[in-house]
Order: sequence, then C-alpha cells, then structure tokens
Amino acid sequence: MFGIVDLIVVAGIKDALQFLSANPRHIEFILGSFCQGPIKHMVGQRHIKECVDFIQNNRIEVGPYYQMDLKKRPSVSVVASYVESQQYMGDFGEDQAPVLTLPALVYAEFNAKAFAGCGLLVSAGLKLEEKLWVGMEVTNGTLTKKIKGILVREGQDTEIMVNDPPIPEGTSLAGWKAVSGLRQKGYVVNASTDDVNIQMNLQTLGDYATHRMIATVIRYCLKKQRLWFDQYGLQVATYSQTPPVLTEENEGEYQTIFTINAKFTDTWIAKEFDLADPNANIKIEVVAHSDILPNERTDVDLDE
Repeated sequence: MFGIVDLIVVAGIKDALQFLSANPRHIEFILGSFCQGPIKHMVGQRHIKECVDFIQNNRIEVGPYYQMDLKKRPSVSVVASYVESQQYMGDFGEDQAPVLTLPALVYAEFNAKAFAGCGLLVSAGLKLEEKLWVGMEVTNGTLTKKIKGILVREGQDTEIMVNDPPIPEGTSLAGWKAVSGLRQKGYVVNASTDDVNIQMNLQTLGDYATHRMIATVIRYCLKKQRLWFDQYGLQVATYSQTPPVLTEENEGEYQTIFTINAKFTDTWIAKEFDLADPNANIKIEVVAHSDILPNERTDVDLDE
C-alpha cells in the first residue's frame, strides 16, 4: 500500500472534531487554562462556554487543499510532500523479503435476473460496471466464473459475460459475489520509507480570540490522534505551529500553519505466486466389502 497521508490527516482531524462535539467536557479540559488566575480576567467569564458553543454549532471545513472551497471559514486545508529516506525489504534481494498471505476480497454482492448463455443479466440500477472489471471472478456457492466483459445497454439489463462453459442449469440467481481471487496468493513485498511533511493551513474570520481558540483545538486534534495516525501507517509524528498572521485586515482573516513531520512506509508487490493447496496431502484409506448380507458382513483386507 502507498500512503496518501494528506487524506489520513484529514480523516483524523474530522474524527477528533466529531469526538469533541459529542464530548464537550474534553473542550472544557483542554481550555482549562483560560479559567486560571489572571488569564480568566483577560478573556472573560464566558470564554469557555463560547468556545464549547462554537465547536458544537459551527462546522470547521477540513479537506485536501485543492479539493475544498477556500472561501469557507473557518477551514483547515491539508497538503503533503514526500522524500524517500530508506530502501529495504527486497530492493537489494528478494530472498530477504517477507511473504504475505492475503485472502480473497469481496468487491460486490448481487442477485442476477436471468442467465443468457455464458452471461448473467443484472439490473442496470446496480451499476456493476462501476465496481467490476474484466479478469475478476464471480462466484455462487462452489461455482466460479471469470468475467470476460461487461455489456451496458441503455434501457436494458446489464450483461456480465463470463468464460465457458455456460452456467449450469439449476444455479441460483441469488447470492452472487465478485471477488479478487479465490485462491490465496503469496506475495514478495518490497518497501521503502518516506519522510513526509504535511502542512495544514488554518484560516478563520472574526477576532483573534476566536482564531486562537480554534488553533488550540486543532493542536489538540493532532496530538490526540497521534496513535490513530500510527495505526494507519503515519508514524513517529511530531508537530509544529507558526504564529498567527492577519492576512486580511478588513475581514479579520487570520492564518496559522501547522506542520506534521512523520514517516510512512510504502509497500508494493514485487512478485506473486500461488500457495500450495493445503488439501494436497489428504490420505484416503479404502476398505472393500463382500456381497454378504449386512448381518453377515465381513471386511476384506486389501493387503492380502
């Protein structure tokens, strides 16, 4: 798998914001410093309540930089860069690479409407042409067929053409699955590690107090999700944050840049092969019987 780390960060921030919205006591905890000593008098009695109300009632737009409406505020846009830092696990010798065993993946489950020779007719509304492709397998119970083509006709059912021989009579129309491959495969996997740099641009409209509060919340989201990022391969993440900058005085637009420096290991299949059939070594013992009636039955030893 290759890492798309900007999407990992987007998903992580959204997950943390949803958590805060559902658990406002955590907002109170991380903003507790605003209630201490002289700071309490600087920001006012209602500051934390206003912060809780803002997080619960205002949507913070989070997304990849080039895929979001940058006019929406507040917003966090995310972009990433990669620098390869280490090569290993097969780049200098496949015999050192690990072997992985991956089961078949189910891409779609559907019911056919009818059979047509070496094909299945399915409802056009299922839009299976968007989920299936030539070469993958479709199964129904013990029956396995390989897709040869997908015929889409306007106003008619979609035909999924499969390999010969024709589908046997009595095969059920229901319970079809499209899978990546029924036999487990062995994979020689190569890999390399990248130093990744992810930048997040926080922009808000209004006063500086609002911007500072949202920046604090975003910093919390990143630190809360450190182990979550690690689970999805974005490892040993460290964070930095720039001072806020007033980018548009008339509208009160403020900007803060957050940066994540981390590592992500890209992996790819260098070689694949079929694994040995686990049933290949089954031993069968045969015992022959005479035609004597059951109550007089005797066994005949084949070694004699």
